[in-house]
Amino acid sequence: VYTGDTERGEGLLNLARGAHILISECSFPEGRGRGAHMVPERLGPLAREAGVARLVVTHLYPGTEPGAVEASLRRYYGGEIVLAEDGMVLEL
Repeated sequence: VYTGDTERGEGLLNLARGAHILISECSFPEGRGRGAHMVPERLGPLAREAGVARLVVTHLYPGTEPGAVEASLRRYYGGEIVLAEDGMVLEL
């Protein structure tokens, strides 16, 4: 499952349910969400509730510390977390 800029919702939860990989933007650190962008406190529980095996995080805004986003996500989600980088190739 792949998302663009989005908010958490039942439609996304249902789409991601049981997915092997969820590729989702997570633009801002915890507590700093704006508009239609995911933040760790919304994305982590969604990935957990959906039973996603691997969470690939994309679209971090400049100034957002990847390590802080990953640490926040780990409080909510126990599966594999990958922080995407430009040019990254994923094997499915």
